[in-house]
Order: sequence, then structure tokens, then C-alpha cells
Amino acid sequence: MTMARPRSFLSPVLIGIGAYVHRKFGAKELVTLLPNLGFSASYDEVLRLESSILNCNPSEITNDGFQQFVFDNADHNVNTLDGLG
Repeated sequence: MTMARPRSFLSPVLIGIGAYVHRKFGAKELVTLLPNLGFSASYDEVLRLESSILNCNPSEITNDGFQQFVFDNADHNVNTLDGLG
């Protein structure tokens, strides 16, 4: 998707990799090299993510929320090709 629409799609995985590399190594050169190879988001996007996290108002986060996780397994290979299981 990034290759088809590079200016309108921001992959969370690529931004996460860029943020991780920036926080782990703190090297601007490494963070600017990885997007050129297609492995990360640009340095400007990483800085934009970090500034938006810092600007987040902690009073908006409450502990009285409700979260539910629902999971259903799928039965794969119920019928085999030879019928013998």
C-alpha cells in the first residue's frame, strides 16, 4: 500500500520501526537511512509521532473504561484431500 500511495498512506508498522530505532539508538542518520531503503517511516514522521504523544493530555485517559476481547478459532482442514484425516 505504501508503494501505491506513498503520500497518503502511513503504515503503523513503519512508523513504529522508525520510532523504535530513534528511541533505541538516537541516531538521526540511521533513521533517515532506513526510509530510503523502504524499512521505516521518515525522520519527520517519527518526530511528528513523538510530538503528538507528548502533546497528549493525560486527563483524557481514564481507568474506568471497559474492554472486551473476543476470539474464535477456525477449524481448518476439516476435510482432507484423501478423506482419511
